[in-house]
Amino acid sequence: MAKINSRLLPMLAAFIIGLALGSAAINIFIGYQIDELHLNKKELEGQLGSCQKELAELKKNLAEQKNRRLTNIDIHVVIDDNGLNNLNLTNLEQEQIEIEVINSSKEKLAGLIGQELSKINYPQLALILDDREITFNQQVYVQKVDLIVVTDQIDVYVTILAQNKLP
Repeated sequence: MAKINSRLLPMLAAFIIGLALGSAAINIFIGYQIDELHLNKKELEGQLGSCQKELAELKKNLAEQKNRRLTNIDIHVVIDDNGLNNLNLTNLEQEQIEIEVINSSKEKLAGLIGQELSKINYPQLALILDDREITFNQQVYVQKVDLIVVTDQIDVYVTILAQNKLP
């Protein structure tokens, strides 16, 4: 039995050392993968937290936006008198035309103030103001809407074009 143990003992020792070295190598390899997965998890948790904050802020902004109401209407006027009817208007006449356009436009849109922004029919705004005729000193002017900007207020940019003089 001593002969068997003396032959078996080195083989058993080599097997145990191989088993230990193999286990250590597997632990090192798997440990590295576990570390990478742990770092990825921390990174994803950070991204999730920032996304949750952003989502909460967006929900809050959306709720606020649903209740936003129109507070003001501004009309910006440009008079184009360089067409076929070069009128050479004085500054006073230009200001009077601008005031007339602003007042009539605000009067037509006054019912919108206080309405929720989500319920306003924006394409209709241009139709209400476009191609309106204004008469000043026996001269007809046509109002053309260039741009409408909507925030918590409406900014309307119009150009006034001179038409043929009245008889």
